[in-house]
Amino acid sequence: MQQKKLNFFTPAMAQTPFSFESSVSARSTLSEAIHGQFIYFDQTNTALPGVLKSWLWDAEAKEYILELKEDLYFHNGRLTNSKDLEFSILRFLFSQKSTGNASLLNIIEGAEKVTKGSRFESGQVSGVRLVDEHKIAVKVVGMHQSLLYALALSSTALVPQEELKEDLLEWKNLPVGVGTYQAIAHDPEKGLIVLKKFDESKIHAPEVIDFSYKNPPQNADLIFTRNVAENVPDFRKIIIQQSLSAMHIAFNLKTELGADADFRKAISLALNRKKIFGDLVEFEPLCEVLPSGSLGRANIGENYDVREAQLLMAQVLKKFKVSTPLKVLYVDDGSFRGELQNQLKAAGLDVKFEAVQSFSDNLIHNEDAVFVLRSFGTDLLDPLAHFAYLRNNDANPGLFPLNDTIYNSLFNKAQSCSAIEERMSIVSELSAHYAQLNFSVPLAQKNTSYLVNDKTIDSIGAQRGGWTLYLDRVMLKS
Repeated sequence: MQQKKLNFFTPAMAQTPFSFESSVSARSTLSEAIHGQFIYFDQTNTALPGVLKSWLWDAEAKEYILELKEDLYFHNGRLTNSKDLEFSILRFLFSQKSTGNASLLNIIEGAEKVTKGSRFESGQVSGVRLVDEHKIAVKVVGMHQSLLYALALSSTALVPQEELKEDLLEWKNLPVGVGTYQAIAHDPEKGLIVLKKFDESKIHAPEVIDFSYKNPPQNADLIFTRNVAENVPDFRKIIIQQSLSAMHIAFNLKTELGADADFRKAISLALNRKKIFGDLVEFEPLCEVLPSGSLGRANIGENYDVREAQLLMAQVLKKFKVSTPLKVLYVDDGSFRGELQNQLKAAGLDVKFEAVQSFSDNLIHNEDAVFVLRSFGTDLLDPLAHFAYLRNNDANPGLFPLNDTIYNSLFNKAQSCSAIEERMSIVSELSAHYAQLNFSVPLAQKNTSYLVNDKTIDSIGAQRGGWTLYLDRVMLKS
């Protein structure tokens, strides 16, 4: 008899895995299980239907006709309709709280006129109109494929407005969607959400999933986290050559030291990335925002020069009368921190690392923290989307340039460009500008890895890699 329950773990690093404060792995994987996705992209980057039945591009009208699947019910029993589709796509524009999703949706005509925090009403955005009970039309400004990339994000999902709080982001109770699994119980103390299969057509999917997000359970079948030891008894590591995240040194630009271009340049010059990450096979040195294999890269190489770093660092520390060691906040653990600390010390800067649970409030309450060591998701099909997420938002207070005129000009120019070759050329300029001013210093990209218990897991199914693990594709052993 086939095992019916999957014991899964991924760390949320927040109170709940469905909050926008949680880790991307927890939020994305849980969201896909509960909500599904509008569309999917396979390993060949071919768009496949999900919640959407079709998406037809009208080149003359410069709009997509998006059509929901028929007879699609939310887990609360309500039949979905085109107004749900309109709301679900636009809600990030109306929320008072900033997210990267809102930046990605600026390609919709009229999106720029929405006032954050204003009340959502159907028909408010000029570029979106209802066609019938299942269809809406979305008028696009710029490269129209960008809308599909945004719709393929697990965070951009079909949701019922009545189940959300006034901020349009957080849930009144448990998340409600139309996906394979329904959330039926939540134990915050244990860090456990119980999911029950809602879509019985997925005959090979586990019937129940215990989704743990605080600590790996002793009976874990599948683990998705970069912080688990390399060798775990009975577990096999699977690595997928798809960039999961990029580790950056991100500066607190609200501090005078973090805002100093020479200080940031000295940090960049001090780093020998190959030595920092050594034999850690999952890491690949990275010298610009975009991961390897991405379109729009400026193909920037290592600029390691410890002597120049020493000279520049000495000038900066004297200029600002800096007392060392400097505090460096971090969430992610990693054996590379010791070598990173040594290289900064060789350049003349003493640092001490301080662990925090999340960055959402810590930079506000730690103004003496000049920079942080943190990861940013690279699981984005549209290269420009990386720069959209790096713009200043509530999750990254003070970390990235909001008012750099060249950055904003290049970003807006790329976003409004409809020709893909020209757009990628502009993105390359943007990547080079970002690297030249070292708004953050990329260290390495990390490829996707899972820990699988071969005693209980028959197959993890067709996983694309990146932050979303498709739990309904996992097959348990008999």
